[in-house]
Amino acid sequence: MIGTCETVASQFQPESGSRNGALPALATGTSEFVQLRSQGEAYVDKTAEIARLLAHPAHYLFVGRPRRFGKTLMLSTIECMYQGHLPAPGHTQVDYNVLFEGTSWGERDPKDNDSHPVLRLDMGDIEAANRNELTMQLVGMVLAQARLWRARGQPTGMPHAWLDGEAECPESPGGLLSRLIAALNEGLKSAPVILMDEFDTPLMALRDAGALTDVNLGPLRGFLRRFKSESGSLHKVIMTGITRKAYNHLLSGLNNAEDLTWDPGFALVCGFSDLDLESRERGLGRHVAEGARSLGISEAELRRQLREHYNGYHFDLRGRGPAVYNPWSLVTALKLLETETGTENIREDGWPSPWVESGSARRLATSLRRSPDSLVGVLERERRLSRDAISEETELGHLLLQTGYLTVKPAGGREPPYATYPNREVEQAFLQELEREYGEAGHPVAFRRLKQAMVSMDFQGLLVPLVTWFHEFPSEKLRNETSLHLLFQALCSFLGLNYTAELHEGGGRPDFAILMPGHACVFEMKYGVDHARAGAAHQQADARDYGRGLVSSHECVTRLALYLWRENEAGSLHIAAACKELHADRDPTKEQWVSLPAEGSPLPEGTVWPG
Repeated sequence: MIGTCETVASQFQPESGSRNGALPALATGTSEFVQLRSQGEAYVDKTAEIARLLAHPAHYLFVGRPRRFGKTLMLSTIECMYQGHLPAPGHTQVDYNVLFEGTSWGERDPKDNDSHPVLRLDMGDIEAANRNELTMQLVGMVLAQARLWRARGQPTGMPHAWLDGEAECPESPGGLLSRLIAALNEGLKSAPVILMDEFDTPLMALRDAGALTDVNLGPLRGFLRRFKSESGSLHKVIMTGITRKAYNHLLSGLNNAEDLTWDPGFALVCGFSDLDLESRERGLGRHVAEGARSLGISEAELRRQLREHYNGYHFDLRGRGPAVYNPWSLVTALKLLETETGTENIREDGWPSPWVESGSARRLATSLRRSPDSLVGVLERERRLSRDAISEETELGHLLLQTGYLTVKPAGGREPPYATYPNREVEQAFLQELEREYGEAGHPVAFRRLKQAMVSMDFQGLLVPLVTWFHEFPSEKLRNETSLHLLFQALCSFLGLNYTAELHEGGGRPDFAILMPGHACVFEMKYGVDHARAGAAHQQADARDYGRGLVSSHECVTRLALYLWRENEAGSLHIAAACKELHADRDPTKEQWVSLPAEGSPLPEGTVWPG
């Protein structure tokens, strides 16, 4: 391995939980591979997936993932795979074989190890608001890497006065990088590897400061272009971030990077799979078993609940690749089950939302404040994913997809894939942000009445509190059919109802299906400016036979049609509604629409619900 520490004997052996029967600790705050392994913490073996990444023929690679998805740990692991552990002077080295003991990488023939010096460039700490700040922080980042290699006994190609801050550094960030690359090539006779983490943080910082301009981006653009000009001196460049495509037109230095974000072959390079939850040797199987014991449920049931709340991400644009767990949320939840207090909290309050609580909602909230109407547009197109959307900088749909609020799933048959929430945790987080942005609607009493009406199938009693809920929102927030669907979806989530948006059936997709033990209700909802189209909802529901596919699995299935309108922008909200109970024998004498007059929001006098 590289460096002067190579001959130092390892004095430390990681504490393996399997040796004494105890479970290795679950680490939620450790993103450095050496630290995780040396402290005996649980490690889900990703080295096989990473090895395939390193074997990719492209010279420059980019992998985009949402926050808290293990990108930093992946790069830290790659660093060790290339150069082992090179600690600072005075710190104990962890032997290469010990680092990878029990992993797929550790089973390789030692002669296959491809050793290269690594430059770790962490862009996550750069928070520049202008060109000068960005230049200074990039210079500081490269100088920090040069000081690290100087401490390892390697020449850096830079004067000590620059490294020690005794003289101002006149070089550009790219110029310093070229000096360091040349020095490592000369000193170690091996082409360096560049690992750049969170490359898009500086762009988001400039954007938040209102300074995302060509002039301010100049230093970063020039820095990234050095990767191209130094291609003959570099072994590989691997970059991570949330998105690359949105800034192609701003950062031409990235145009030559192979984007593996949506390549299903690398879906599991970050994040966990169902197999990782089941494996007891190289995954989290033993922790799942312990968590199931704590909750008093089967392992299969615990995996089902964890899958519902934390799985569901797909990193391919057809949605047919493996489903991926958010590792931060999953590990945090399993860690809670290791304590009595955490287990009791989960029993009483349900599964937590660690990803949201870690601050992942900030960018979404910022975008909503800037343009709340754009959210309606995103959900209007939610089930018709545009491949072009992920390359549009100002497209909120792109932001939601890349940051992890939406993911891609297959529709089945010949229909195109669609974007939707990956799991329950994300859905609840999204709708909480929606509630904050679109108003503080709803009262506890109305909520209780709504849920009671749904559970008891009292559809007449459903209408008044439903109108109360919608009426809380000003007309500019509830002004079309899409915003109506959006707010109803938020309501279902707040009530804790088991619902499905746009359940696929042979005849089409009803807007919502609420599923309860023995009973199901499908909703078709319309919104307009007058009552002239009051029959549109039930006519569409009949034409497409909504709810018929649920008859075989539920004792009672009700088809509910709702039409809402305002007579004018400032006027009261009105609702027209009708329901029909579906039967297995399709007897038309039994399946009749029943009008549901809503006290307080009646149909205008003389209006008849079309039959």
